[in-house]
Amino acid sequence: GEKIMNNLTIAIIGGVVVFAISQYLLKFIFEPILEFKKTLSEISHVLLLNQAKIMNGGPADENLKAHIHALSAKLRSFSKVIPFYNFLQKIIIFGLPMEEKILVASHGLNLIGYGVIDTGVPQEKKHHKTLRRWMKYEHY
Repeated sequence: GEKIMNNLTIAIIGGVVVFAISQYLLKFIFEPILEFKKTLSEISHVLLLNQAKIMNGGPADENLKAHIHALSAKLRSFSKVIPFYNFLQKIIIFGLPMEEKILVASHGLNLIGYGVIDTGVPQEKKHHKTLRRWMKYEHY
């Protein structure tokens, strides 16, 4: 009887530990990585949807600027939100970019955001290099 009770206690404690670890991995690693991927998709969507406005100019668009800058900030925060980011980045199956690439992409988004405000500089001169750099890093 006592041996069965000990085995049962060990099994229950083991089950609780495995459950706690799996919940930690899900909540603090897998969910933020999924959110990161959704943010990348949203960035691509916003840039493609507004490509003509970004490349050809037009009236100033403060809302688009704010949206692009918000996405830039959100993108940049992921390397800080995901625990063990540098380690997970080295595991290819997660598809996480190097932190430097996130910073370059975030900077590029900020430049694009400022570009939708009329500064008198031709749009195509402001954006071609930035968009090329962004597209280069989009696929890591």
